[in-house]
Amino acid sequence: MHDLVGKRTLGPLPVGAALSQQPVTPAGRTRNFSSLSGPPGGYSGPMSTTKIAGTLVAAAGIAIAAGVGYLLHKEARQRSEARAAVTIVQETTVELERGLKMPSQEAVARVEGSLKVAQGWHNRDLVQDTEPYLVGVREILRRRADASRLTQKAASSRAALAMHMSHAGRRDTPWIRAAMNLKKQVERDHFDLDVQLNALADLLGALPEANKRIAPHVQASLLLEESKRRDAREAVLAEAKRARDDLNKARALLNYL
Repeated sequence: MHDLVGKRTLGPLPVGAALSQQPVTPAGRTRNFSSLSGPPGGYSGPMSTTKIAGTLVAAAGIAIAAGVGYLLHKEARQRSEARAAVTIVQETTVELERGLKMPSQEAVARVEGSLKVAQGWHNRDLVQDTEPYLVGVREILRRRADASRLTQKAASSRAALAMHMSHAGRRDTPWIRAAMNLKKQVERDHFDLDVQLNALADLLGALPEANKRIAPHVQASLLLEESKRRDAREAVLAEAKRARDDLNKARALLNYL
């Protein structure tokens, strides 16, 4: 009897009890699980797509603006370098014309400075077309200065030899030894002079090729006139011939030794 009373027969739950098992919100309202479905983050599909498209358009606009800015900067830089090339070539030609008449190492240094500026340009085509002219002028000025110095040195050597030979009455061993040493000095000085003058003539002869390279970038009037170039080269060749004649005269002083 007690067993029958202690045990409760389990049966179907009442309808009200089954409904009470659904989740209840803090406000006491029944929560519908179907409302939890949808895009993550709480954004609808069309709204998310619009934001992505806006971001892509903004990024593309920034890239285009950066590209346009770079192109404008590049064009401005090229124009600036083109103007600098005109100025440098003009100044270099002035140095060349002056240096052929009054050579100096200062002129060589100034052209060397212009060459370093040109080599730093971003427009490599402009650098390659300008460089041969600047290098050619620099070497012409350098050879011209060296040739002028050696011309004076050779003249001094010949004068010393002539002075020594004017005292030929003392033709003893020391006198002959001194005469031979003076002759060797004359030979060395004239050899160095001849090398410089021939190199100078070759450089002047090659200058038209450098002019062709730079011609598309500057006016022809900014380059050394062709007539002046030819005259300068002929003058150098004549100078070399005079130096050889002077050497032959100096050698003739020792013919009777």
